[in-house]
Amino acid sequence: MKRVRNYLPLVLSVMLGVFLQGIFVMTDNTETPRKTALQFVKAYYLLDDASMADQLCKVALTEDRIGDYMHNMTKIAHARGYGVNYFKSRLYDIHVATVEDSGDSAKIRITGQRRTSMNPLFEYVAVLFRLGSPQPVDAVVHLVKEADQWKVCGESFDLS
Repeated sequence: MKRVRNYLPLVLSVMLGVFLQGIFVMTDNTETPRKTALQFVKAYYLLDDASMADQLCKVALTEDRIGDYMHNMTKIAHARGYGVNYFKSRLYDIHVATVEDSGDSAKIRITGQRRTSMNPLFEYVAVLFRLGSPQPVDAVVHLVKEADQWKVCGESFDLS
């Protein structure tokens, strides 16, 4: 009996941890306009066309805005003598605020800083030696609800 009492606090702590982890996972998987807007903006600056396509509404996808945007970025990069990775950026100091939320549409404002992120090593070296200055980001993302999922729609970014 004394042996059981020694392990009882440990067992209860582990069970409480597993229970709380389950709750945290369930709440993190809920789709919100803020989460969708942030995912889209991160993918936009990382030039991740697959992630951007997951976040766009049907109207924007049928117009192939992402394909045109990626083609233009590649063309500009090659004209300057670089690869498309030259234009990749990563966001820092991100602040997300809801401007308007009507239930089936929303406007989300994202502010922060972005730094060039051609590759992971350049990112760390640039921060360490203070290469390149961070550029401000201030964007309003328009979202609509399609099939119970939030999607970016409208002229949120210049995808042309």
